[in-house]
Amino acid sequence: MDTIENYLSDLNSEVQALMDEEKLLPVPAFTQYVTDGIAEKTGVSYATVSRTLNHLSGVNAATREKILAAANEMGYRPNIHARSLKTNKTNTIALIVPDISNPFFADLASSVNEYAFERGYTTILCSSNWNVDIETRQIEQLENQRVDGIIYKPAGRNPLDLSNLSAPSVLISCMPGENSTYVEVDNYRGGQIAADHLVNCGSSGKLRL
Repeated sequence: MDTIENYLSDLNSEVQALMDEEKLLPVPAFTQYVTDGIAEKTGVSYATVSRTLNHLSGVNAATREKILAAANEMGYRPNIHARSLKTNKTNTIALIVPDISNPFFADLASSVNEYAFERGYTTILCSSNWNVDIETRQIEQLENQRVDGIIYKPAGRNPLDLSNLSAPSVLISCMPGENSTYVEVDNYRGGQIAADHLVNCGSSGKLRL
């Protein structure tokens, strides 16, 4: 259990590194039509509305509260596509695993999704079904969708070369080489923990793990 928790902790650290790859903050992008409507309703300038909706400083607390209340009342929501064009970020992270029905990968996906969601990111989950061709197409599609990062468990023995991708990537349960970022399970330590547990439970003689 300690080994799995450490593994997920290391993976969470790499997820955070993907998020930090670009320092731009997510900025909700509202059209001028929307901000003009809120400005008219609240009696403040377009610039003040824009600064409030984009979480910028320079707006006093009372005015900010009034603007946000008006925006909520009028049912306005950020334009995600416009935001991604403005910030060059989509606030999405992709996770590719070989088999989502495998409990290990299911737990992994749950952990990544929870960690990313808490930090304002959406997770795109892909299952390659241990098929390298499917895996290749998934990576191409995710690149076209301009995801901010890819977490990837290779389907084959040799991982695909992701060095040409614009998005940063992290490989899991794989040791591809010195120039790749990866998180690997400490199987040796895991075996020690399992053996110690069996011995402490009174097992004796030869053990087959």
